[in-house]
Amino acid sequence: LSGFCYIPFIFLCTRHVIKNINSFSWLILPFLVAQFILSAHMPTIFLTSVFFLIVFSVWRFLYKPPQLSRETKIKIMIIVLISLGLSFIQLLPTFEYFTQSERGNLIKLFSTTKTGLNGYNFIQFIQPYFYGDIRNGTYSLINNSPNFWESFNYIGILPFILAILSLFYIKKNKRIALFWIVIIILIILAFEGNSPFYLFYALPPLSFFHIYVRFLPYIFFLLILLTGFVYQRIVDRWVSKLLFKYL
Repeated sequence: LSGFCYIPFIFLCTRHVIKNINSFSWLILPFLVAQFILSAHMPTIFLTSVFFLIVFSVWRFLYKPPQLSRETKIKIMIIVLISLGLSFIQLLPTFEYFTQSERGNLIKLFSTTKTGLNGYNFIQFIQPYFYGDIRNGTYSLINNSPNFWESFNYIGILPFILAILSLFYIKKNKRIALFWIVIIILIILAFEGNSPFYLFYALPPLSFFHIYVRFLPYIFFLLILLTGFVYQRIVDRWVSKLLFKYL
């Protein structure tokens, strides 16, 4: 959980560096990434670096390609090298353990396809204790898989409703459509062995981790961003009018 706290700041800093390639803000990014690696779980680091930071950066460059000078390319290399250098004290022992574990093989056919979310887990978006409360022992770990806290999907009723309302803004803002496409992809991946794409989990790099529940925080992250978008539209359209009218 401590690692997830760094994710919004890493995204914010990465976005700022991409938009302001000549600023000195790129010096902050390696320390954020290093702290994230030192405090987070390896599947979380993998998902953030590969599925999000790299994909986000590539999409941003393709959408609005900047002119990368030789100095900029050097900065990018320095960011990567400093980030790795500051976190090698964690990465090297982790790599050693990985080579000795059962996940060390490239292909693990059917070893990671026995688990995954089920449709009933998403009821917890509305009622987190629908299947019982782990705190008082009413949640059965035998009858419910995965673990209660790993599949905990609750972000609040109002944020969830506001996120759903963002669907009405798709025609006005194409980015919302992109957000929902990513959310749907992440949901499908979170089903792992219960999804039609379970064979991907037998192949690297997905075969390296017990990973499916790690997709959930990124779903939350995107839903919260959509919630903020709708909330801002409500404030701009209704609250501002009321304040202007009565104050």
